Amino acid sequence: MFQSMKIKGKRLAAFGVLLLLCGALAGGGYFAIIRVAEIGEVETAFNKISTTALQMRASQNDFLTRDIKNEKFMESGKSKYLSDMYTLAAVQDSIISSLLENKWSAKLDIHKDLTSLKTNFEAYHKTFSKLADAYKKRGLKDFGDEGELRAAVRAIEESDYKIDMVQLLTLRRIEKDFFLRKDMGYVEKFTAEITAFLDKIDNGGKGQELKIKIATYEAKFNAVVKDEETIGLNEKLGLMGEMGSNIYKVEPIIEKLEKLSNVRYREIVFQTILTFALVSLIELIVAFVLAIKFSKSFTSNIQYVRKAAIKLSETIIPEQLEIKTQR
Repeated sequence: MFQSMKIKGKRLAAFGVLLLLCGALAGGGYFAIIRVAEIGEVETAFNKISTTALQMRASQNDFLTRDIKNEKFMESGKSKYLSDMYTLAAVQDSIISSLLENKWSAKLDIHKDLTSLKTNFEAYHKTFSKLADAYKKRGLKDFGDEGELRAAVRAIEESDYKIDMVQLLTLRRIEKDFFLRKDMGYVEKFTAEITAFLDKIDNGGKGQELKIKIATYEAKFNAVVKDEETIGLNEKLGLMGEMGSNIYKVEPIIEKLEKLSNVRYREIVFQTILTFALVSLIELIVAFVLAIKFSKSFTSNIQYVRKAAIKLSETIIPEQLEIKTQR
């Protein structure tokens, strides 16, 4: 069939085949590039989640290192690190929500992991906010519950009733030991010492006034103790423990998603390169085959005519030439 075609038709057919293959290569390349770009954006988003998580941890640590000892924070409740945390939490939520709506969420089968990630980050931020409020309530020096505790002590010291200063100093020492070590055993010692202190005070007018002040002191101390329990007497308890649990749940999910997206990205890039190479190889093979066919077609006719010409030159009349090709 190819031999019986006109030369012009052969050229057009060959050109059409090559053009079709080039079109397939271009189309496949276009869609492959889009896929690579899309999975690249997903990988970038996961890296951004990881970076933002580290920034959130940094803001948390800065807050716990600096602001809980900062009187300006205790007075105003304003903190650069709290503001940074709120901003970062909003960014994190936006990235994860966008990924949940992305078609690659279904393709990579990560919808459940993303949902868990979103839930844990929300819980982490919510717990951090509660922790900041708890520290604000606990206070420092003349602010919060500690401020009221110090005011109650001053009221006792300024009382007209002659008090046992040794016993009051013992109470203050127990109080400071608790704040330093966060050991509930000191609370029991404080309660026992308060009871002994009250037993030495008579029930006269000034004595009754002093007992009220001592009761206030005890109540304020217990309020600070409750604040410390809410915050967490160690990193595994209270809001500190809850916040740590949330962030520890997040870390393995982020690591898993980063690894998954990186592997998938490499696979798609490899598939794209392989597809380009395969189609290019097919084009070369087809072009080579067509070139050979055209060469044989043209050279066979030339040889046919040449043989006839040689016979004529030898005064031999050749057989009638058969025309096998058309223009």
